Amino acid sequence: MAPTGPGYTRVEENLAKHGTGSKSEEFDDVGYSYRRPDPAWTKVVTGNALAILLSLCALILALVASFGIYERHAKFEVPSERINLGTCGRNWQEAEANGCVYDVMMTAWLKPQCYDKELSDSFFYRDSANWTFYRDPEGKDVMPHEELFQGRYEEYWVQGTYHFSHCSYIWAKQLRQMGKKPMTLDSKFRNWYHTLHCANMLAEANVTYIGGRASSHAKLGTNSIDCIVGDWMTFESIPAELQRGAGPSKEE
Repeated sequence: MAPTGPGYTRVEENLAKHGTGSKSEEFDDVGYSYRRPDPAWTKVVTGNALAILLSLCALILALVASFGIYERHAKFEVPSERINLGTCGRNWQEAEANGCVYDVMMTAWLKPQCYDKELSDSFFYRDSANWTFYRDPEGKDVMPHEELFQGRYEEYWVQGTYHFSHCSYIWAKQLRQMGKKPMTLDSKFRNWYHTLHCANMLAEANVTYIGGRASSHAKLGTNSIDCIVGDWMTFESIPAELQRGAGPSKEE
């Protein structure tokens, strides 16, 4: 709608005011009629309306083109450069020397930038009352939580439910980083193979494994985990067999 404030008059009001119902004028005293030329203001209005219409069409075309370009760019966006903040080492001694912190829900040492203490603690203390950690596969030599949090060991055994919580923790941490520019996520969480391993394990829902006294074996890997800043590898870029959901049923 055109503005009706000072300096503007509705087109309809102009038409009514100037009586454009007929463009011929009768002169009784003369006895003939003539075609009255269009007033100058109507030419201005018509010209302005045409200019506005053409401008709107151009704007719409520009918006449509821009949207198409954005869609194509978003679909084929090239990931930003990834920056590796480094690793923690091959054992807990090197990890401590490198200033790393131990994530009990990952059974791994991480660079502080990749450690989410709030999330890790929330997952551990939510279910820790149901977990007993052992130094042996028979589930006889109990490992206190204080020792567990130090991360100064090579392996432990625990109930299968811990493994399920570990997988849920991975997904939660991934979700917390989704959409961030840039993402700060370690190489274990960026590993599609490990993520799909968790998906397959949860889908199997092995009741015997879940309820086992010391059925879940966690081992601190000798291969260090990288802390990486940057975009995550897209799902389309991983191998086809992983895209179909193929993954190991057991941790390797």
